[in-house]
Amino acid sequence: MDFGFPEQAVELMAFAGVEIALWDLLGKQLALPLFRLLGGPGRERAPFATVHAVRRALGPDVQLAVDCNRGFTMDTARQFLRRTRDCSLSNIEEPVAELAGLNCLRTEFQLPISTHCRVRMY
Repeated sequence: MDFGFPEQAVELMAFAGVEIALWDLLGKQLALPLFRLLGGPGRERAPFATVHAVRRALGPDVQLAVDCNRGFTMDTARQFLRRTRDCSLSNIEEPVAELAGLNCLRTEFQLPISTHCRVRMY
């Protein structure tokens, strides 16, 4: 697998550790377990309805981007992008883990795709 920036693995792991710590602090302050803050014990695999609801709430004049955290297979990413095409996403971050897959999706859907806020492919 090609995760893009192996020389930055320590930095990326540190970033993830800080992010989880911040979520944990928020949960403690609100007296909620982390899984509740993240949507409950289980979430949709590809949250099409959530993206559509956010788009309706924001209206067409606000940019909407989605961070998938490498959570999709290529098939699921394609399904997600097809089903959210009418939401006018301005960017999708890390729908899949592999750089080749990111490039393939960018080409196929003509949508800016980013990876961990470091690279943006147009």
